[in-house]
Amino acid sequence: MIIKSLKTRMILAFSGFSILLALFYWGLLALFLLFSEDTIFNQQVGIELKRQQTYYLQRGNFDQLPTGMSIYLGDEINSHPDAETITQLPPGIDEIEDLNLHVAKATFQSKPLYIVYNVRNQDIDQDILSWLNQIGLIVFLIVSVTGVGVGIFMGRRTARPILRLDERITGLEKNEQFGETNSFGPDEIGRLAHSFAEAYDRSQQFLIREKRFTREVSHELRTPTAVIRGALDILEVQPDNPAALQRIRRANNKTQQLIETFLLLGREENLSLSDECLDSHYVCTMLVEQHQKNTAVPITFEQTEDPQLQILPPLFMVLLNNLLENAIRHTDVGEIRISLNKQQLTVADTGSGFPPEMLPQLGQAYLEGSSGQGLGLSIVVRICQQFGWSVKVDSETGKGSQVHIQFS
Repeated sequence: MIIKSLKTRMILAFSGFSILLALFYWGLLALFLLFSEDTIFNQQVGIELKRQQTYYLQRGNFDQLPTGMSIYLGDEINSHPDAETITQLPPGIDEIEDLNLHVAKATFQSKPLYIVYNVRNQDIDQDILSWLNQIGLIVFLIVSVTGVGVGIFMGRRTARPILRLDERITGLEKNEQFGETNSFGPDEIGRLAHSFAEAYDRSQQFLIREKRFTREVSHELRTPTAVIRGALDILEVQPDNPAALQRIRRANNKTQQLIETFLLLGREENLSLSDECLDSHYVCTMLVEQHQKNTAVPITFEQTEDPQLQILPPLFMVLLNNLLENAIRHTDVGEIRISLNKQQLTVADTGSGFPPEMLPQLGQAYLEGSSGQGLGLSIVVRICQQFGWSVKVDSETGKGSQVHIQFS
């Protein structure tokens, strides 16, 4: 069975490691018992020597000895087959390795007292073995339980930000931004969340640009398409009409420029900067002449300084074209004034203006209450955002509007 949960895998990994670690320590204890057997025998014979001395002082005789041990006082040692070797040992506890003997020697009542422990057929005392096994079992349980607890704690702690990231992702609504990522911490999970947020927000911006591109292209291409359709109607009646052909050619050029312009706006990178400064006077004059043919309201243009704008001409033409079309659409009498200086471009009209409640919404696509589709100023705002320009609209119902494009 494949375990899919990261938290469960971490818990099992910590638990398994802890159990193996506990078994390792238990094995070390067993090895310790194996290699420290002589030390334990020495401790046993030393303890027995002290016990027998105390017992003798209390009762006048020695107590029964454990299996394998024998006690000798004074010359009694001569009865032991290895007496010569034993009597040469200094006071204390010694091991005669060749004879498998452990000897405890002390002076008792002015005589040497010996306890000789023959361990040839002896094992470690069962009480000591049981005590050591209990210690090993306790250590095993402590390490195992601690490991399982740490595994559960670390598994939950590690999985918690991942689960929160999953909840954040699955809970995202349409067109919603990913939001902050600092709460996921500075570790690998935090960096993963930050990278995912960047990728998600970038994809959302891409979808927004795609939708804008579709709306804006359809909005801007209506005029050249209408021009081409009208010219074709004329050519059906007058096949040799050069003016109609010229209108189709101009409309086709404008369509091509618009498509290139909106492709630039639709890209993620800012590729709309120009290496050369725009001839703003020429562009403005040309657009004024074109739009003046479509309205009886006089359009005036005044330029006091060259703003030295590094913008592709098609983009600036789209921007000013939309401002002029909006002004013409809302102005039946009076005039339309265009003024350009180093700091800003202003398009003012004496038309119907906008009601105060509509001003905060200007620049939104498909604005309710507007006579057009609401995309004209939206396109203007987008172009300005591309270059870091600001858009300000002053309007009063019945008295007209002024749109200010501030370049800095």
